[in-house]
Amino acid sequence: MIKEHPFPTRRRNGNAVFSCSVNVLGFITMVGGFVSPYWLQSYSRIHMPFSRLGLWEFCLNGFVPKNDISMQSYYGCWWIYSPYLDAIRDILTPWWFIIIQVFMSVSLFLYFLSVILFFVYLFGEFSNSKVPAVLSLSIALIDFTAACLITTSIIIFGINQLNPDWMPYPFQNWPSSGFGLAALSGCLAFITTGYSAVQYRIDKELHEEDAFNFPLVTRPQMEPEIRPTGETQHMRTQMGPEEPTPQPMLSHVGCPLVD
Repeated sequence: MIKEHPFPTRRRNGNAVFSCSVNVLGFITMVGGFVSPYWLQSYSRIHMPFSRLGLWEFCLNGFVPKNDISMQSYYGCWWIYSPYLDAIRDILTPWWFIIIQVFMSVSLFLYFLSVILFFVYLFGEFSNSKVPAVLSLSIALIDFTAACLITTSIIIFGINQLNPDWMPYPFQNWPSSGFGLAALSGCLAFITTGYSAVQYRIDKELHEEDAFNFPLVTRPQMEPEIRPTGETQHMRTQMGPEEPTPQPMLSHVGCPLVD
């Protein structure tokens, strides 16, 4: 008979709940910054060649590309891959801007993946205590990667938005709410990474404790020996001694005879 040894598979402590809450908040701010058309905005009191821009949308107000012989002006808010912007797309989205788009897209996917893993960690049922440790470590690594990508994107954009070869009159423009939401999501990703690393240490210690708690095997209980009572002993005395049990005879068939 094997005695089962129950053990907790995870710890829904305050650290894990707080880390999950911060991660969800970071994902929401990440989505807001990703879709926001307000990464860079011009002052409304001054007539500027563009009004605002985001990762995927540009709002122009008489933008004229440099070295354009035709001096064509562009107006209105357009998706960056709209055919209307084919002639000036390389000007609006230089190589560093494309890198930011890629980094932010990967970060959004990593954020979403970490949220899914967090819900699996908190509400899943596991028979092996190693699974929560693997999940918490995976969440920490994913959030750390997302935080590094977001931080890199913020730094690249913050430096190049002052480049006069990109947008005219850069000192009349200022980073707006979309840029702030993206920066906030990066900070929250770093916070989630720290708390997830602490949670991984807790889960690892719990798994190491469970590794020494082997299932206990109990010996089967022997039936108690029944001692003869006084009446049974008296009957055995009258019946006499028990006859010995005859032993089986060994067969000598096939054995050679020895003189």
